[in-house]
Amino acid sequence: MTVIYLSQGSELLAWAISFLVLLQLALRINARAERLARPVIWLGAVSYPLYLLHQNIGYTVIHFSQQWGANALIAGLLALLVALLLAGGVHRLVELPAMDAIRRAYKAKPVALPLNRWHWLGLSLGLAIGLLGLSLVLPRLFA
Repeated sequence: MTVIYLSQGSELLAWAISFLVLLQLALRINARAERLARPVIWLGAVSYPLYLLHQNIGYTVIHFSQQWGANALIAGLLALLVALLLAGGVHRLVELPAMDAIRRAYKAKPVALPLNRWHWLGLSLGLAIGLLGLSLVLPRLFA
Protein backbone atom coordinates (compact mmCIF):
# COMPACT_ATOMS: atom_id res chain seq x y z
CA MET A 1 0.00 0.00 0.00
CA THR A 2 2.86 2.34 0.74
CA VAL A 3 4.21 1.77 -2.76
CA ILE A 4 0.86 2.75 -4.26
CA TYR A 5 0.77 5.90 -2.14
CA LEU A 6 4.35 6.89 -2.95
CA SER A 7 4.07 6.20 -6.66
CA GLN A 8 0.48 7.16 -7.46
CA GLY A 9 -0.82 9.36 -4.63
CA SER A 10 -3.56 9.17 -2.06
CA GLU A 11 -6.48 8.93 -4.50
CA LEU A 12 -5.32 5.63 -5.97
CA LEU A 13 -4.46 4.38 -2.48
CA ALA A 14 -8.04 5.07 -1.38
CA TRP A 15 -9.37 3.16 -4.41
CA ALA A 16 -7.04 0.23 -3.71
CA ILE A 17 -8.02 0.03 -0.03
CA SER A 18 -11.71 0.31 -0.95
CA PHE A 19 -11.33 -2.49 -3.49
CA LEU A 20 -9.57 -4.75 -0.99
CA VAL A 21 -12.17 -4.08 1.71
CA LEU A 22 -15.03 -4.79 -0.69
CA LEU A 23 -13.30 -7.94 -1.94
CA GLN A 24 -12.81 -9.20 1.62
CA LEU A 25 -16.44 -8.42 2.42
CA ALA A 26 -17.64 -10.22 -0.70
CA LEU A 27 -15.49 -13.24 0.04
CA ARG A 28 -16.76 -13.46 3.61
CA ILE A 29 -20.42 -13.07 2.64
CA ASN A 30 -20.34 -15.36 -0.39
CA ALA A 31 -17.56 -17.76 0.56
CA ARG A 32 -19.50 -20.73 -0.75
CA ALA A 33 -21.06 -19.12 -3.77
CA GLU A 34 -19.84 -20.84 -6.91
CA ARG A 35 -20.21 -17.78 -9.08
CA LEU A 36 -17.73 -15.92 -6.90
CA ALA A 37 -15.37 -18.87 -6.55
CA ARG A 38 -14.85 -19.37 -10.29
CA PRO A 39 -13.16 -16.00 -10.98
CA VAL A 40 -11.04 -16.31 -7.87
CA ILE A 41 -9.95 -19.83 -8.88
CA TRP A 42 -9.22 -18.59 -12.42
CA LEU A 43 -7.12 -15.72 -11.03
CA GLY A 44 -5.21 -18.24 -8.95
CA ALA A 45 -4.64 -20.41 -12.02
CA VAL A 46 -3.31 -17.54 -14.14
CA SER A 47 -1.35 -15.89 -11.33
CA TYR A 48 2.06 -17.23 -12.41
CA PRO A 49 1.72 -16.28 -16.11
CA LEU A 50 0.34 -12.94 -14.95
CA TYR A 51 3.36 -12.48 -12.70
CA LEU A 52 5.66 -13.20 -15.64
CA LEU A 53 3.90 -10.96 -18.14
CA HIS A 54 2.35 -8.03 -16.31
CA GLN A 55 5.27 -5.64 -15.93
CA ASN A 56 6.67 -5.35 -19.45
CA ILE A 57 3.31 -5.84 -21.16
CA GLY A 58 1.67 -3.36 -18.78
CA TYR A 59 4.29 -0.67 -19.31
CA THR A 60 4.04 -1.08 -23.07
CA VAL A 61 0.24 -0.91 -23.12
CA ILE A 62 0.20 2.10 -20.79
CA HIS A 63 2.86 3.88 -22.85
CA PHE A 64 1.09 3.42 -26.19
CA SER A 65 -2.41 4.06 -24.87
CA GLN A 66 -1.27 7.34 -23.30
CA GLN A 67 0.43 8.28 -26.56
CA TRP A 68 -2.92 7.72 -28.26
CA GLY A 69 -4.59 10.11 -25.80
CA ALA A 70 -6.00 7.84 -23.07
CA ASN A 71 -5.86 9.12 -19.51
CA ALA A 72 -3.96 7.25 -16.78
CA LEU A 73 -6.98 5.35 -15.44
CA ILE A 74 -8.05 4.08 -18.87
CA ALA A 75 -4.45 3.17 -19.70
CA GLY A 76 -4.09 1.22 -16.44
CA LEU A 77 -7.37 -0.62 -16.94
CA LEU A 78 -6.42 -1.46 -20.51
CA ALA A 79 -3.04 -2.75 -19.34
CA LEU A 80 -4.76 -4.91 -16.71
CA LEU A 81 -7.18 -6.30 -19.28
CA VAL A 82 -4.41 -7.11 -21.79
CA ALA A 83 -2.22 -8.71 -19.11
CA LEU A 84 -5.13 -10.85 -17.84
CA LEU A 85 -6.04 -11.95 -21.37
CA LEU A 86 -2.45 -12.86 -22.20
CA ALA A 87 -1.99 -14.68 -18.89
CA GLY A 88 -5.18 -16.64 -19.53
CA GLY A 89 -3.92 -17.54 -23.00
CA VAL A 90 -0.54 -18.69 -21.70
CA HIS A 91 -2.27 -20.74 -19.00
CA ARG A 92 -4.65 -22.40 -21.44
CA LEU A 93 -2.32 -22.85 -24.41
CA VAL A 94 1.01 -23.55 -22.66
CA GLU A 95 0.62 -24.52 -19.01
CA LEU A 96 -2.33 -26.91 -19.22
CA PRO A 97 -1.02 -28.89 -22.24
CA ALA A 98 2.44 -29.05 -20.67
CA MET A 99 1.02 -30.33 -17.38
CA ASP A 100 -1.04 -32.95 -19.22
CA ALA A 101 2.01 -34.11 -21.19
CA ILE A 102 4.11 -34.32 -18.04
CA ARG A 103 1.40 -36.32 -16.25
CA ARG A 104 1.05 -38.72 -19.19
CA ALA A 105 4.81 -39.21 -19.42
CA TYR A 106 5.08 -39.73 -15.68
CA LYS A 107 2.28 -42.32 -15.63
CA ALA A 108 3.46 -44.11 -18.79
CA LYS A 109 6.63 -45.59 -17.41
CA PRO A 110 8.28 -45.67 -14.04
CA VAL A 111 11.56 -43.88 -13.66
CA ALA A 112 14.33 -46.34 -12.86
CA LEU A 113 18.06 -45.91 -12.90
CA PRO A 114 19.75 -48.87 -14.59
CA LEU A 115 22.94 -48.69 -12.60
CA ASN A 116 25.66 -51.30 -12.90
CA ARG A 117 28.41 -51.82 -10.38
CA TRP A 118 30.63 -49.10 -11.89
CA HIS A 119 27.88 -46.55 -11.59
CA TRP A 120 27.39 -47.49 -7.94
CA LEU A 121 31.12 -47.27 -7.35
CA GLY A 122 31.23 -43.80 -8.91
CA LEU A 123 28.24 -42.62 -6.91
CA SER A 124 29.71 -44.01 -3.69
CA LEU A 125 33.08 -42.41 -4.37
CA GLY A 126 31.47 -39.07 -5.18
CA LEU A 127 29.38 -39.21 -2.02
CA ALA A 128 32.44 -40.07 0.08
CA ILE A 129 34.46 -37.19 -1.40
CA GLY A 130 31.56 -34.82 -0.85
CA LEU A 131 31.15 -35.86 2.78
CA LEU A 132 34.89 -35.57 3.35
CA GLY A 133 34.85 -32.07 1.88
CA LEU A 134 31.93 -31.10 4.09
CA SER A 135 33.66 -32.48 7.17
CA LEU A 136 36.67 -30.30 6.38
CA VAL A 137 34.76 -27.14 5.50
CA LEU A 138 31.90 -27.08 8.04
CA PRO A 139 34.08 -26.88 11.19
CA ARG A 140 35.86 -23.86 9.72
CA LEU A 141 32.59 -22.14 8.93
CA PHE A 142 31.21 -22.51 12.42
CA ALA A 143 34.46 -22.03 14.36
